[in-house]
Amino acid sequence: MTPKEKAIELNTKFMLTVDGANGFKISFRKHAINTVDEIINEYNTNICYCGYDNDFEMWNDKKQFWIDVKQELELL
Repeated sequence: MTPKEKAIELNTKFMLTVDGANGFKISFRKHAINTVDEIINEYNTNICYCGYDNDFEMWNDKKQFWIDVKQELELL
């Protein structure tokens, strides 16, 4: 899944439809962004280095993925 696809998925999950199917939608995109910030903060405070370069690279790749998701959410 790309960061953009994940951002769209989260944005959809953080949406509320008011007054049934014909109602209007309220986006809680800011809450999705705050949730992604929490994930990024976990990567910042719990540095994983198990002695293998590829573990550290994978950790950084995952962290970068969530940074990219946050940027995509901000663009929606």
